[in-house]
Amino acid sequence: MELLAFHKLEDDRFAERLIVGNMQADYARHAMQWDSEKFKRSWSETSNYALLKGEQTVGLVRLRVQAGLCYLIDLQVMETCQGQGIGSKALDEVRHMARNAGCLALRLKVFADSDAVPLYARKGFRVAKQEGALLFMEARL
Repeated sequence: MELLAFHKLEDDRFAERLIVGNMQADYARHAMQWDSEKFKRSWSETSNYALLKGEQTVGLVRLRVQAGLCYLIDLQVMETCQGQGIGSKALDEVRHMARNAGCLALRLKVFADSDAVPLYARKGFRVAKQEGALLFMEARL
């Protein structure tokens, strides 16, 4: 696979469109509503990166570092680019970034029935707890 690069992402509208587009079926399946205002408030609290493969934007990553932990808020890959190892490569880089920031663990939450759960498990994430439809997963660094 071509090298995957992380670049600072300023465009919260692009990010919201990608997240909503990727997650709309999950939200519908679990009778949840997207909260645009909550997303906008959280944007400034996260480090936001576009995922680039060559010159093409193929996804995004949003991270929050707090008290020695790195929270993966979003990992989204454009639908046309899924299944190409981009998510796996992005997780490798996120792990590296978290270690460099002095974090002890990487945490995320995901729908329990998400297609991403096996990827996270392969990348060393274990279920810490489940609340309703959501899994809270952690990978020690």
